[in-house]
Amino acid sequence: MKTLLKVAYVAFALCACSRQSTLPNAPPVSIGGSSPKAPARAQNAQRLFVSDAGNAEVYLYDVPSLKLVTILQGFARPQGECSNGKSEVFVTDGSANVVEELSYAGRREHQLSDSYGSPGGCAFDPGTENLAVFNYLGTQSKGGAVLVYHHASGSPNIYTNSKQFFYSFGGYDSSGNLYFDGSNAQGKFVLSELPANGGNAHSLAISAGTIYSAGMVQWDAASGYLDVGDQNCANTHASCIYQLKLSGKHAAIAGKITLESDGGAPVCDLVQGVIADGRLFGSDDDDCGSSPSATYGWKYPSGGAPEEVNKRNDAMPIGAAIAVNSAPRPDLNAKKLDLLYIVAGSTVSVYTYWQKTMVGKLSGFTSPQGECVDKENDVYITDSGSEDVVEYAHAGKKPLRTIDDSPYAPYGCASDPTTGNLAVANESGGPHGEGSITVFPTGGGKPTVYTDSTLETFSACAYDNKGNLLTVNGDAESRDAYFAWLPKGGKRLVDVTVPGPQKSYSWRDVTGLQWDGRYYVIDDYDLYRVSIANGLGYYIGATGTEEEDVYGAYALYNADPKKQATQYVGTSNDGKYSSVYFFNYPAGGDPVTYLANVSPSALAVSLGTVHE
Repeated sequence: MKTLLKVAYVAFALCACSRQSTLPNAPPVSIGGSSPKAPARAQNAQRLFVSDAGNAEVYLYDVPSLKLVTILQGFARPQGECSNGKSEVFVTDGSANVVEELSYAGRREHQLSDSYGSPGGCAFDPGTENLAVFNYLGTQSKGGAVLVYHHASGSPNIYTNSKQFFYSFGGYDSSGNLYFDGSNAQGKFVLSELPANGGNAHSLAISAGTIYSAGMVQWDAASGYLDVGDQNCANTHASCIYQLKLSGKHAAIAGKITLESDGGAPVCDLVQGVIADGRLFGSDDDDCGSSPSATYGWKYPSGGAPEEVNKRNDAMPIGAAIAVNSAPRPDLNAKKLDLLYIVAGSTVSVYTYWQKTMVGKLSGFTSPQGECVDKENDVYITDSGSEDVVEYAHAGKKPLRTIDDSPYAPYGCASDPTTGNLAVANESGGPHGEGSITVFPTGGGKPTVYTDSTLETFSACAYDNKGNLLTVNGDAESRDAYFAWLPKGGKRLVDVTVPGPQKSYSWRDVTGLQWDGRYYVIDDYDLYRVSIANGLGYYIGATGTEEEDVYGAYALYNADPKKQATQYVGTSNDGKYSSVYFFNYPAGGDPVTYLANVSPSALAVSLGTVHE
């Protein structure tokens, strides 16, 4: 059974299978703590959020297929979850003492602090829009409590039941009454009610059976039952769901839902499940050793063998909640959405930036190397193998045009926001093997070629918002990387010294160069911000990450070019586990999410009209 264990001075939810204990998981509430709808198929798109306390991650799955959409990071110890019945999910973080509000796409929308103890579960009342948070324990290992945040904000009102010490999960019924479980100081199960009309919380006497270990709590309006999970059903290493008939201060067990893994064994430890549209979704931890951890979808209320399964083998799955896309896009209209273009091998995959859904793949390249985007959000892809640059409209499937760059081998590129001119950084191809900066004027015409004997080769370039171009020879192997400057209207490249984070700093492994809305950004393992004025370079600051292997292709996300970028996307080149990570910018630190099993050589972001 997952229970709240003490780590440092903070208590968390852990699992319950071979060890009996109590846990703090959010109420399994698909409609945010309220009852699930009658078992009819949902018309809006839905996503299942599963928190993994062991990996400090939250997984987003499409429902009902349980196809993994994305992985969210940056948590300390994510625990229980609940939904507001719309497109937001609340995740309690017992180690950080906060509750995170996440959007349908996984963005952090809001954060509530909890200085009263260790938050483990939550429930949302759609009638009042109040958020109840269940602190498994209070500060200094005192008894827990229920914290009710008015309209899910501000400071909470605090409620306790004198008969209850540990507080685990909860859920609201259709009338706004709050039910929550846990145990007394000796570990005996307790089910409590906080009436909607106020007053004190009180215990409910359970008859017709025994519940041993606190689990999910969710009201089922269709049946009129309160569904309560038991992580040690019948005092065994198996989880089940009891259906309770409520009457006053009494709760009689009227039904029992048994659950099986895909191998037919009893589910060992379902900490929190969530009911929605005739399904019960949740994850089974592997504490019993009968099968690896997996996430399942069972028929509700029949249970039994699962209908859907995803065998991710999470470290310690805890919470479960479902977000509903209240404004669904039936065809996922990529033309309206922000897009991420990923060059990998000889193809370019196109993903929606926020939803992390692949919506297209561009092919026909020989050796694509770099990408850039113009002010119209057209995307340019440099192809060193065919010595050309291919332009695509935002979400376009066929090229708008192909720009002949022969005899040069194009690598990087940049679009001038003031003129629309396209600068191409060529690594080689000149009469003596040197590269060039070739500027193609907007609307066509003869390009202008710039060379520099100091740089010799060119791997990347970037325009600022005034039309000044900075370029670099990149990863220079046995010698330092050098920079050159082409001021707006300039006739030649001018070598420029760009200072680094320390005196006498040598740039050696520059793999990218971009403009973030305020400063140039140099990728040399970390991201370094610099400014160029009147041919002089100035060091501004750095953005580091907690991921050691993030190096190489990167892109900045900036929905408002007049302001500084707010996210950056980087590459983790870790063999077969290569991924694309998403970080807050310029803060850096831990990634907020990532796309797994992707190994790009270039990245670019093209904006749509809907930035979500």
